[in-house]
Amino acid sequence: MWDAVVIGSGFGGAMAAHRLIAAGARVLMLERGDWVPRGEQAWLPGASLELTPAYAKDIPYRCEAGGHGKLIGGYACVGGPSVYYGCVAFRFRERDFTGDRDVVGASGAAWPYRYDELEPYYGEAERLLRIAGDDAGDPTAPRRAAPYPFPPAPLAHVSERVVDSAVDLGLSPFHLPLAIDHGRCIACRTCDTYACAIEAKNDVATTMIRPLVARGCQTSQRQRSGIEKRGQGGAEGGGPHRKAQTHLSSGATWGGIPPPRQLQRGASAGRTAGGQSGNEEPCRNRAMVRISDWHDG
Repeated sequence: MWDAVVIGSGFGGAMAAHRLIAAGARVLMLERGDWVPRGEQAWLPGASLELTPAYAKDIPYRCEAGGHGKLIGGYACVGGPSVYYGCVAFRFRERDFTGDRDVVGASGAAWPYRYDELEPYYGEAERLLRIAGDDAGDPTAPRRAAPYPFPPAPLAHVSERVVDSAVDLGLSPFHLPLAIDHGRCIACRTCDTYACAIEAKNDVATTMIRPLVARGCQTSQRQRSGIEKRGQGGAEGGGPHRKAQTHLSSGATWGGIPPPRQLQRGASAGRTAGGQSGNEEPCRNRAMVRISDWHDG
């Protein structure tokens, strides 16, 4: 019996599982893909994302402009996009939460939170991902309660010359915040679109999920799960049954296509995240809220 089932192991799924495990929950994490092999093979040309099994063409994004085609594949691996991305870890700026009239128009769409409410969680995520950076020279940097957990790596000589020239032109160059362990990084040429061969990239598979497994979280790979509707009359044979208390948490928040199909199936079947039946609010709108139940006790 699981207290919580986390669907997806990318940024969102890993963060959700972290909170749940810390609260003592029994957690099962379902992942469509598999663990990505590391080691010397990750340096080979064929290890770039689009040439690997982690590039899932059966769950594509539609590309309206640019790109290499009309459809772009998704990520299907433990750690999700974090395994292959270039490690840059910016925060949204304060003004990003106020809305753009040219984008919002007459829709009335608005963020339910402001930056100040989310700032502590940005800080927690940066600590978990061991972000290295320094935004002192960034004129757009949002307010932060604490500096980055680690300082940036020293610039190469050629980069120092670029910085000096930019300053002479009146520009404001600054270090990119990176989820990289600079103590281990050897500055190879295979970072963005590659899994790190020596695990110096602080992707969530390396930095979060492996430690969570050691703390009791169970992962199940190569899964394509759905949510089945159960009747209210009783278990097979007509006797009473115990109502399921498993909480569902969708991890498709940073790299997936929300809402995930699993939760859509649950909503269409009249199921909600709390395991109740009826015409209530669809579970896809409640799944992440349930995490706070565990955090607050």
